[in-house]
Amino acid sequence: MTVDVSSGIGHARPADAVADRAGSRSGLGREGLLILLIGGYAGLLFGLASLLVSTDSWYALVGGRFIVRHGIPSHNTLTLWAHGARWVDQQWLAQLTFYGLDRAGGIRLAVLVHVLLVVGALTAAVALARRRGADPTSVAIVAAVAVIPLILSSAQLRTQSFGYILFVAVVALVTTPAVIGWRRLAAVLAIIVLWGNLHGSAALGAGLVSLRGVADLRNDLRAGRRLRPAWLTTVLPWPSLLLTPYLLSTTHYYRETIFNSTLGHYLAQWQPSTLSILSLPLFVLAVGFFWLLGRAGPAYTSFEKLAGLTLVAFGLLAVRNWVWLCLFAIALYPKALDRIRTVRRTAAEPRLNRVVGAVGIGVAVIGIAIAISRPASSFTRTFPTSAAQAVGRLADEHPGARVWATEQWADWLLWEDPQLEGRIAFDARVELLTEAQVKRMTVFSATSLLARQVLRRYAIVVASKGNEPDAYRALRREGPVVYDDGNVLVVSSLKGSA
Repeated sequence: MTVDVSSGIGHARPADAVADRAGSRSGLGREGLLILLIGGYAGLLFGLASLLVSTDSWYALVGGRFIVRHGIPSHNTLTLWAHGARWVDQQWLAQLTFYGLDRAGGIRLAVLVHVLLVVGALTAAVALARRRGADPTSVAIVAAVAVIPLILSSAQLRTQSFGYILFVAVVALVTTPAVIGWRRLAAVLAIIVLWGNLHGSAALGAGLVSLRGVADLRNDLRAGRRLRPAWLTTVLPWPSLLLTPYLLSTTHYYRETIFNSTLGHYLAQWQPSTLSILSLPLFVLAVGFFWLLGRAGPAYTSFEKLAGLTLVAFGLLAVRNWVWLCLFAIALYPKALDRIRTVRRTAAEPRLNRVVGAVGIGVAVIGIAIAISRPASSFTRTFPTSAAQAVGRLADEHPGARVWATEQWADWLLWEDPQLEGRIAFDARVELLTEAQVKRMTVFSATSLLARQVLRRYAIVVASKGNEPDAYRALRREGPVVYDDGNVLVVSSLKGSA
């Protein structure tokens, strides 16, 4: 919130008026509401840090360990179904970083850095909106709408975490009104190169830069200007994505992910957004952009309009894209909202801002304290060590035994017991699988139809009641049950396993 001295201040004592003006100029007095939002967001994520480890988290750690031990991979050796398949590990740098963090401070340190990356991206988006002149209350309104889909799409530790703040940096550089010059072009291409070694979402960043180049080319042609770097801005982001250890082979990764229709058919994160209680704020942001265009279109440049439409489309096309629309909305919606809403300011606002800002800082500090004080085991409590030990013991006693573990558990088991490499059916790298294999994996998780067949073909089977309820019940009946804590189930047909 900001404050303008109202007519009522004229009756206040001069000393009080001076104090109020000083308060409005101070960080807390001016940005208190935004500090509350950011601090509350940080406190929530730090407080829930023990719930942020997921399948993708284990995959990142397994990938980092593989690189340290064997170098940059070229073919899959971790799983059975895709054994020998071409593996372009485009996320190698993020995996290596998370693995290094785990070696330095355990899973706790990796989770804390992940939270800092996510909170940093929100802070950067808010700062960008304020730098572009948006009123703090307008920024807070948009951020309040965006915070739920932002949490849902970015809370889990994964390699994509590194892309969030880089996305905001790219948005800041490509939405600066001045024509992109050589220095800014070099900066944005450097970001794309770094991002392209961290996560595949770098393709979105390259697309935004290229789109800005097209907009500049159009303006140059209209104005009859020459010798501008607009055509380089249009072209260079795409080859920048190839500056990885794989060079031209990097295109294989993007082809098997972005253009792989199988992922959208079977995986929830890749499927279009559907209206629900949880997704409602995302749809508000999508519809809100069109409303802002209609009511305050001149607030946006032609490029910003195109970029906004692109990100709205991306957010609706796939659940995993929510985060990009949320960050874009926080950064660029408020300046248009300022043209629509009436800003009401009071003399008491700086004092209120200082109070709520202090509360936000306090919430963040409490969240950090909770995260740091928890034992390391609390960060992996949804992945019971005893279940992994049961699988490991059987695998050790029967070296030729094959393991079926659903996507939720596969990389975790690989992380806990490296001897399972080459013995697990599949893991989180669904892009390496055929459509028939993905369908089989999905049918097992959704029904009990394949439970008996899987148990015949795999000596050790791991499933969960939460994600595969029908298969869980069927496997529990078939047995023999080696481990069952009411959620995670390990069943084995091996002699002496019951």
